[in-house]
Amino acid sequence: MTMQGWRPSACKALGVTAGLVAGCLAGPAAQAGWSAGVTVDPEATVAQVGLPAYPGAQRYRDPDGDGGAVDLKLWGGALSLRVVALKYTSRDSLPQVTDFYRQALARLGPVLDCTAGSPQRGSRTASGLNCQEDHPAPGRVLLKAGSPAQQTVVGVEPGPAGTVRFDLVRIESPGFTPP
Repeated sequence: MTMQGWRPSACKALGVTAGLVAGCLAGPAAQAGWSAGVTVDPEATVAQVGLPAYPGAQRYRDPDGDGGAVDLKLWGGALSLRVVALKYTSRDSLPQVTDFYRQALARLGPVLDCTAGSPQRGSRTASGLNCQEDHPAPGRVLLKAGSPAQQTVVGVEPGPAGTVRFDLVRIESPGFTPP
C-alpha cells in the first residue's frame, strides 16, 4: 500500500466500494459457509493507531468536510484488512513532529525512513517490512515500523501558513506475507 497522497477520505471511498461488493456477496457467501463485510467508523482515535497524540496538535479537517479520521475494517473468508487513519496539524516545526513520532515508532520496533532520498529506502526489517511500495511526495517525511501484517505509518509534510500536517496510520492485514 503506497502512502503518497494518503488521505482518510480515500479510505472512506474504498469502504463504500467494499461495502457494495460485500453486500453483493453476502447471499452467496452465507450459502458457501463464509462471511464478508465492511465497517467504517469516522471516530478513530490515536489509541487505535497505537501512537501518542502530538502535544498541542489539532485534528485536520478538509475543506470538503472530511473529519480527519476513519477506522475501516474489511473482511471476506479468511482474509481481513483494517486501516485506522487520522490527520492532524501542528504549529511546531516539521523536524519536531518527525522526531516525536520517530521516537514513538521506535517502541514498536525498528523504524524505517521511507522518505525520498533516504538511505533506508532499499532496507528491509527482520520482519520483512520495507519501503519498496512507498513513494512519498517531495518534502514529505514517511516513517514506519512493525511488520508487513501490522504496520504503523507516519507521514509528515509542510502545511499552509507555516503549519505542519501529519497522518497517523495503522494497517493490519493478518495472514499477509510480503513478496
